[in-house]
Amino acid sequence: MNTTTETTMTTELTVIGRASAVLKFDETKAALLPLVEASARIVNITNGAGYAEAQSARMKLKNTRVEIEKRGKAAREDATAFAGAVIAKQKELIGVITPEEDRLQALQDEWDAAIAREKAAKAEAERLRVFAIRQHIDALRALPLRAVGSTSAHIAEALALASAPLAFDPQELAGEAQAAQNDAVSALTAALDAAKADEIRRESERKEREAEAARIAAERAELARLRAEQEKRDAEERAKIAAEREAARKAQEEEDRKAAAEREALAKIERDRIAAERAAEEAARAERQAKEDAERIARALVENEIRERQRKENEEIQARIAEVEAEKRQKEIDGATLESAAKEAHALLVELAPSHIVTAKLGAAVGRTATKRKAA
Repeated sequence: MNTTTETTMTTELTVIGRASAVLKFDETKAALLPLVEASARIVNITNGAGYAEAQSARMKLKNTRVEIEKRGKAAREDATAFAGAVIAKQKELIGVITPEEDRLQALQDEWDAAIAREKAAKAEAERLRVFAIRQHIDALRALPLRAVGSTSAHIAEALALASAPLAFDPQELAGEAQAAQNDAVSALTAALDAAKADEIRRESERKEREAEAARIAAERAELARLRAEQEKRDAEERAKIAAEREAARKAQEEEDRKAAAEREALAKIERDRIAAERAAEEAARAERQAKEDAERIARALVENEIRERQRKENEEIQARIAEVEAEKRQKEIDGATLESAAKEAHALLVELAPSHIVTAKLGAAVGRTATKRKAA
């Protein structure tokens, strides 16, 4: 047991002894026990005398209690005053040493803070060192990702960068850094091979597209040349058809002129011989009408043939065949006589409009002409 503990126990015993002395504890306790025992026999009250006896015993106990309380209160008041005086002197004594204690505590706090700051700085430097190493490792791992979609030249640059010796000291992370470098070199090497293959493929496809474009351009040029030649032939054909139409128109005009002269001659004959040749004039008019109808039919056939040839103008062989047939028919028309043309026109009208009056008139005129020719 140390001195402080012994002093504390001695003080406590002294305090207890002082309290016992103030209250005269031992002798008072000895006097109280008989007093309590004297009233212990009172267990109930049955009459006035019993009540008076209980009252007398209780008052003795109360007066004794009050006396004890007075002695305790006086002792406590004295102790309180003593405690206040002790506290005041305690503060005075403490006030002498507190400033120096605080000064020394401040020196210790400053030292502790400096040590803490130094430890924090070292910890931060260590954290930044590890963070920088991690950044370098992450940069190595990110090289293949940044190379995705790049050209082979860019990937080659990234591969050279990844293959170069580490530009930092990985220290305890050397294994992880080396693994990241190896992975980056492997991934970039594969990416470089793939990029070169893809660029070769794209270059081949580009050349194929250029060759295809050149072929298409040549085909278009050839088509344009063929189209120009066809248009030239079409223009020549149209010019030829126009010339044929003009020749046919002039021939028709000449024929009409001759027919008009003939009609005028016939008219003069009819005027001179009105009565005798009225029937012949009617036949001549019918014959002329039949001839005109035949000519219109012939012109319609020619125009239909021309339209047919125009519709088939891009089919040269068919156009030529149609041209030969048209020339043949034209020769037949040019060599046809009025009688034969009238017969053919009548036969055609019989097929197309057998009940039409023109068909009947032309048939009668053809019959009369044939009869006259036989009679002559």
